[in-house]
This record gives sequence, structure tokens and C-alpha cells, in this order.
Amino acid sequence: MTTLSTCVGEIRAQARRTPYLAHIFCLRGGDPVGERLAKIAAEKNIVLMVCDQCAVGRGLAEGNFEQCGNGHVAVKGSVHRV
Repeated sequence: MTTLSTCVGEIRAQARRTPYLAHIFCLRGGDPVGERLAKIAAEKNIVLMVCDQCAVGRGLAEGNFEQCGNGHVAVKGSVHRV
């Protein structure tokens, strides 16, 4: 059984290998860690969030840096519930 702490542990391990990028890229659609995290989030009614600037800068959101923080940036290509 996968638990939230197991997923968080895997994200932390991935972050140690690639410190700056790992957290947001695990939330891409199809990423095994992100998919498991999204499943647990759905079961526990948790919403997953990403920073607008991080998502825009890595191509995981539609919008530009001027739109960050005002509700005009839309996530794309992520796991469910982001």
C-alpha cells in the first residue's frame, strides 16, 4: 500500500539527486511518483499545488511571468488535482 509519507520520501530522494528541479517535475502527467501522489491526494481530498513561476519557467503552465500570482496562469500536462 502506498502512503503519503512513502511518496514524500521518494520526492525527497529524487530532490537530493537533482535538487532544484525534482519537486515540480514529479507532478508531470505520467510520472510514477506524481501519479501515486495524485491518487493519494484524491483519496484524502488534498489539492496539489505548484508555484506559478516554477511551472511557467519549466513549461508546465500556460501564461507568462507577468501573469504569475494573479490567477491567469493555467497548469498544463500535470497529474490530476494540481
